[in-house]
Amino acid sequence: MKTYTESNHLKVLGYNKFIAEFMGGKYDKLHDCTIFKINESPIKGETWIAINRLEYHSSWDWLMPVVGKIQNMDDPPKETQGWYAYYGMEPFLSMANIEKVYHYVIEFIEWYNNMV
Repeated sequence: MKTYTESNHLKVLGYNKFIAEFMGGKYDKLHDCTIFKINESPIKGETWIAINRLEYHSSWDWLMPVVGKIQNMDDPPKETQGWYAYYGMEPFLSMANIEKVYHYVIEFIEWYNNMV
């Protein structure tokens, strides 16, 4: 599995925060934490999770609930960024390629946030 370099570290932290917010997490600047309801966090029993402990980029336990939320949404209109991301991630799910699925999740959320 690919490891992220220091130069990518801040980008990954930003994308993970972005995904956490899509999943309903709230950012608390004072504590530099993202707050979750307990049932939304793969870390059992924790309500406050530091941004550097978010693992959407490296853990299926974290990423699959996001994929599930996306798949339960209405299909995006054809020929949009959301449509390509929505259907683009499917083959990589079956190949268990977390990096590609993570990429398409980010693409979909970017499209979704611009549409809302």
